[in-house]
Amino acid sequence: MIWVFLVGSFVQDAINQLPDRAVTLDFVISKAIESSDSFRAIKANQRQVQSPALLGLSTYDPLLSAGISWLDDGSEPTQPFMPSGIESLTQELSLMGQTPLGQSLQLSISQQKNKYSFTTIAPTEFQRARLEAQIRQNLWRNFLGAGSRAFYRAGQEGSEALQASVINEAEKWLLQFVELFHSAWLAQRRHQSAQGSLERRLNLKKVVDRRVARGSGLQNDALQVQSAVLAAEVEASRAHLSLQELWRALVIGLSLPPELLKVDPAVIPMKLDESFGRAQKACDLQSPEQVASQNSESRLFESRSLSKQSEAQAKSQMSRFSLDAYAGLWASNNEDSLKDSFRDSLKFEHPGWVIGGELKIPLMRAKERAESEMAVAESLSAKAMASLKKSEIVVRWLNDCEGLKASRNHRDQLKRAHEMQSQREVLERKRFELGDTSVYSVVQAADDRSFSEMAYEAAEAELRNRAWKTLALSGALSEQLQQALLR
Repeated sequence: MIWVFLVGSFVQDAINQLPDRAVTLDFVISKAIESSDSFRAIKANQRQVQSPALLGLSTYDPLLSAGISWLDDGSEPTQPFMPSGIESLTQELSLMGQTPLGQSLQLSISQQKNKYSFTTIAPTEFQRARLEAQIRQNLWRNFLGAGSRAFYRAGQEGSEALQASVINEAEKWLLQFVELFHSAWLAQRRHQSAQGSLERRLNLKKVVDRRVARGSGLQNDALQVQSAVLAAEVEASRAHLSLQELWRALVIGLSLPPELLKVDPAVIPMKLDESFGRAQKACDLQSPEQVASQNSESRLFESRSLSKQSEAQAKSQMSRFSLDAYAGLWASNNEDSLKDSFRDSLKFEHPGWVIGGELKIPLMRAKERAESEMAVAESLSAKAMASLKKSEIVVRWLNDCEGLKASRNHRDQLKRAHEMQSQREVLERKRFELGDTSVYSVVQAADDRSFSEMAYEAAEAELRNRAWKTLALSGALSEQLQQALLR
């Protein structure tokens, strides 16, 4: 009893803190984003969104390198004035990179500390500093950086496709929780309906039992009512079991306190949202073409298509033969001190330079041609799939908007039907009390009322599920989900 009291107190405190003192879809969504493991799994994919863009940017990544070496050469001299020993300490620092126009640049600075030993004269020591700049340009394969820029664009568009993929996955995840909430609400309503039906049949049983006891009732009426009560008990038990299963899925999926698993979900108030108005407004304001351009799935295929096109262009460019032109300029000087050597090098008193060209021609170009053809095929396929996906979304949008209106009409009609069946049951019960109808008619009227109630409530859940699917298709959920993914 103490445990039941503590759990009940905990539940009541939790309910009092909820908006409208009920479990709503907004609460479920916010809690799912905040604490569910399934959303954290999707959020983890957000970390790799920039990977393709960074890979594309790596083409222009500058490279800073530093080196140091020690040389000790004691080779025997072959001429009288050749050194008999060379000791040299070399240190070098260089910076390399590529410009958007395809030029490879390298700047380097180095210094040497040298000692030459001779057999005929005294050893000599000197310092050497060297400043050097080099530039290389491919005149055909990557002319003016066309191939490098295409790889860069492919990376940027690949990141956009990956971002759209994560958003699309999050939308599907959100719709699963929407359907789970509506299924739990519907199960709760069916349980309440089954309990109401059971209570009405028990009341009918009391009336019939009194009549049988007085001798004015028939035994077959008593059996009919008893059978109806048993059927209602089974239906109520099944409805409660289904409600418990869905409630556990909600508690575990939202990472709610485990104490809630022991709570009877029939006592938890649940309230539906009014999503239909937002969805209908989206249908009225957005054209199918607008939706096809804004939808996350469409953006995914479109970005993937553009990425494949850029990749195909880059591989086609890079499959050509290589013709490089290069030039270099340097200045170096030998002095007794490193300071003097650097100072004289900066004056370019002893410059040097080099120019040249290099041609590389793969004779068969089998590998390059294979990669280029594969990239072109993937590009054409991605472009066709993007166009097909846009057409599919246009059709889905038209169908969903028409289906949304139809679902609302169906809900309204089933609501009226339920009201009529409820009124019929009341009338049948009054006629039975007056002796103008049979037990069977009363039981049948109660069954029809229960069926109409379940149909009406199922239509309520279906209407809201369809409304949320329409909102997801319109792109209305993308911004909210993207903000949640970036938090």
